[in-house]
Amino acid sequence: MIMKVIKNEIDYDNALNELERLIDLNPKLGSEESNQLEIISLLLENYENEHFHFDLPNPIDAIKFVMEQRDLKQVDLVHFIGSRGKVSEVLSGKRDLSLNMIRRLHEGLNIPAEILLKKPDAKIPEDTDIEWTQFPLNELRRRGWFESFSGSYQALKDCAEEWIAPKLNILTANCTSPLLPRMSNARIRSKTKSPDIYALIAWQCRVIEKAISNKIASYKKKASSDLLKQIRDLSVHQSGPLLAQQVLADNGIHLIIEQHFKKTYLDGGVMLLNNGAPVIGLTLRMNRLDNFWFSLMHELAHIVLHLNDNNFTFFDDLEQLQDLDGFEMEADSLASDILIPKNKWSRSKSLKYSKSGSFDEIESLATSLHINPAILVGRIHFESDTYERYGKLLGKKIPKTIFTEQLH
Repeated sequence: MIMKVIKNEIDYDNALNELERLIDLNPKLGSEESNQLEIISLLLENYENEHFHFDLPNPIDAIKFVMEQRDLKQVDLVHFIGSRGKVSEVLSGKRDLSLNMIRRLHEGLNIPAEILLKKPDAKIPEDTDIEWTQFPLNELRRRGWFESFSGSYQALKDCAEEWIAPKLNILTANCTSPLLPRMSNARIRSKTKSPDIYALIAWQCRVIEKAISNKIASYKKKASSDLLKQIRDLSVHQSGPLLAQQVLADNGIHLIIEQHFKKTYLDGGVMLLNNGAPVIGLTLRMNRLDNFWFSLMHELAHIVLHLNDNNFTFFDDLEQLQDLDGFEMEADSLASDILIPKNKWSRSKSLKYSKSGSFDEIESLATSLHINPAILVGRIHFESDTYERYGKLLGKKIPKTIFTEQLH
């Protein structure tokens, strides 16, 4: 027989007849007939894979079939699905199967994974130690993570892994140091001993997801103090924060605005993409210009001093001032010195304690330093530990107004 590719049903039928003829011969392994049998089998398989498609059974029908074959009652499925109520809802089609249910049904009742997952050749993701229901599900829902989900909060908890795991996959595939359970390369500066880790993970997921869709220049030249000074000088402009974002983009650095989650106490953070590009995330939680410029400068200082030599992610609550490690003290020092050089600040310290200083004096000094007055007032407040004076120069509520479109 001349072997040829099967192109149509006539070829297919002829190949089947030849297959049956060769099988009836029961050829010895290695013989010419045996080799022909192997080749025809492969040709038939290729044709069938391309032209024959069989729909998978409905997973609920498969469960009911197994129940019938094994004489199982609904109560027997509680171990696999949960409560009696959940079993009833699943079997009636009112509740989707969660991955945990699918894992237990696959292992306990031996129902194929591809049927339960409704996808040919599908494999069930391995179970992890991540507590999926600990993520801030309601807050994530408000931020649009689950746009096509219309069920209740309890239903969302049941299928939290299915919705959140793809976001974590994006994070782990693109960030050199994702904050995950058992990950040790994240450095968290916080005024509380127990910030909500799952909320921090969610925040980092959103920052990375925004960054990878952000089209900016390649990061080729390591950031230096000169770049920090260039960014500082932009603070005098009304649209300074947006100008800073663009200059950073031109230098291959992402500046992403993503509001903080409850119990994270977060001003900002900085991390690296796998392509080497730094990503700064700012939350604008204080919503003041003094905080914006110091937070930005602090994260830039981490890039200059630490990020290129250490595979870290930094999460910073800048209200935490005690027991700082060397990385945080260095970043604070560089940020402070860039914003207001030490020699110039030492000559103007009288404003720090003076009760007679005027707004005109503050603005005049800020002009001479070529910085936004809010930066100067923020330093005065910080070092004097009094926050009543010059409040109207802090630029309250301005950052979120500037970045309104990026907060949604």
